Amino acid sequence: MTEIITLQNAHWQVGVLPQTGASMAFGRVRYNGTWVDIMRPTPEADLSNASLCASYILAPWSNRVKAARFVYQGRTYTLQPNFPDGT
Repeated sequence: MTEIITLQNAHWQVGVLPQTGASMAFGRVRYNGTWVDIMRPTPEADLSNASLCASYILAPWSNRVKAARFVYQGRTYTLQPNFPDGT
């Protein structure tokens, strides 16, 4: 059985999947007293596959990093390119 940790308050509810690096099983908001899905719920058969979940963490970045470097708070960070286009 896949572990889902449910975090919620009066307005929001999310299902976190620790075994997939904190992918989301679902995301809901309370509307007129009922939980309503705002993220596509993950089918039970797909809960162990981060790519098939409702959402997943995009860290440390969500896409390629141009020229394999970036600036954060005035400091330049150079990465090792690992894609043919130098990203």
